[in-house]
Amino acid sequence: MQNMWRLIFLGLLVAISTPGYASEVVRLVTWNLKWFPGERPNATQDEKDRHFLEVAAVMPQFRADVLVLQEVRDQDSAEKLAKLMPGFQVHVVSRFKDEVGGAVGLQQIAIMSRFAADGAWAESWKRGWANAPRGYAYAKLIVEGRPLHVYGLHLKSNLGDPIKNTSKREDAVEQLLGHIKDQCKAGEPIVVVGDFNTSKEQVNLAGDRTLLKLEEQVSPGTSKPATDGRNRPARQIYITRAGHLNITLLNTSLSTSCEMGLKG
Repeated sequence: MQNMWRLIFLGLLVAISTPGYASEVVRLVTWNLKWFPGERPNATQDEKDRHFLEVAAVMPQFRADVLVLQEVRDQDSAEKLAKLMPGFQVHVVSRFKDEVGGAVGLQQIAIMSRFAADGAWAESWKRGWANAPRGYAYAKLIVEGRPLHVYGLHLKSNLGDPIKNTSKREDAVEQLLGHIKDQCKAGEPIVVVGDFNTSKEQVNLAGDRTLLKLEEQVSPGTSKPATDGRNRPARQIYITRAGHLNITLLNTSLSTSCEMGLKG
């Protein structure tokens, strides 16, 4: 159980507000499960079983409505987890191929929820200008009759050349923003979550503009979503990042946002 708590997860509360109707609060949890199940690529069956039980003991306690998971081995692993959550269904599990060898990798992205989806898929990044690995998973969920666009990411790790790693993350985010522009209508809530493998607080990543590229699209000239509904941008992107436990309250009527970080 001690090892399980080293895994990073993040909780997100999204309030879906419709004028004249009660708001529904959506609890979204994103978690990098670390080679799930098994915690390593060549795990034994006993290690896989132990890891699954550790996650299974905790997952229902989140009371999540939406789960976005990274480093899930395959569809079967995701389906077994979904059975622990009443009313859940798996919308998409990626099948990204490894850069070396071209086989389907063991670190996939899964999106599952208790809501119906009006479309869900995963797509590898195009070759782009830096050849970013993996890709994105996407689901268009329907909450109280309104769309909630959910994107799951697992960007390039910090193993290897720092300059190349940064370029691959920035390349991926630029492609993501292009997809959002094509897929999402103005005013519709969008949630981008996952393991970005970067942080503005890390000195060694000071030149990394991955998060800034996203934040610049939230509201031009600012680094956070606008809080005045009368001055709302045409499209807002709420950024969450694996790194420490955060509980974020977001009003997806695109007028307010609130963030609360918990340590410990």
